[in-house]
Amino acid sequence: MPRPRIDLTPLRQDITILIDEDSTISNIILSLSTNYNIQVSRAVLYRFLQKWELLRQRRTVDTEPLRERIKSMFFDECLKDAIILRRLQDEGFSLSLTGLCKIRRELGLFRRQDNNQLQIAQELARTFFHDESQVSTVIQNYDRRDALYNVYRDFAPESITDRWGKARFQRREFIVPGPDWVWSLDGYDKLKQWGFEIYAGIDGYARYITWFYCGYSAATSWNVALQYLSVLRQRGMMPRAIRSDHGGETALMCGLHYFLSGNRKKRLGTELVPIEFKDCWFFGRSIHNTRIESWWHRLYQARGGSWR
Repeated sequence: MPRPRIDLTPLRQDITILIDEDSTISNIILSLSTNYNIQVSRAVLYRFLQKWELLRQRRTVDTEPLRERIKSMFFDECLKDAIILRRLQDEGFSLSLTGLCKIRRELGLFRRQDNNQLQIAQELARTFFHDESQVSTVIQNYDRRDALYNVYRDFAPESITDRWGKARFQRREFIVPGPDWVWSLDGYDKLKQWGFEIYAGIDGYARYITWFYCGYSAATSWNVALQYLSVLRQRGMMPRAIRSDHGGETALMCGLHYFLSGNRKKRLGTELVPIEFKDCWFFGRSIHNTRIESWWHRLYQARGGSWR
């Protein structure tokens, strides 16, 4: 059975009043839904407005807040022109699609760039860098970052090479006394969107992979806890400590590890006292978990990268 045809003719006077009050299309649709319980789409409403000759050419009022919102929606949210126009009109800005495209081009915001545009941008950037009086000005308006960087690298290569050594991360020394002293654990999410969830652990001393699990639910707290117990059962031993990030999947596992380590003691002065949680589990940022992160990088280079 076809959908009943929507007829807005009886509401023409009310819609005309809303148009005269400069109500937006979204507000008119909301008013029809709230006051008359009529669900109407934009296309249907536009058809009736065009039939009644109520569609007015919207005048673009160019203001600084409008330009800031266009830049924000273009860069931060990566929205298309039609969506930017609709949202700006809903926010109360007076703007047409032609006016939006004109302002966007004046701001140097282009959707695509061909080789000719890149060459023009490079020539502008070279002129910019040669003029020392403008070095302190803002440079992000010169189109694509890569084009600007390539020109700057040709203009001042020593500045680039000098920063290479300073920008490198100096890895801190991480000494492990022996095998099975610390295991580093983490998940690998690069293949997660294709259904392959991976969780693994590596010995911090020997770089030996203590376990490697791949499944469709490898990063839940109960699944990781079962993986941990299975590894302990197979190996017949457990590490002194575990290093991981603050992910929610470690909640059950860290409790199990602390419970199973309950009979261990540590020396405090001349006495032996039970260990604390911080003595058997080390939390930290994932990027600082160097053992497992280094192995993930090797996995990506050898096998995982070709499947992305």
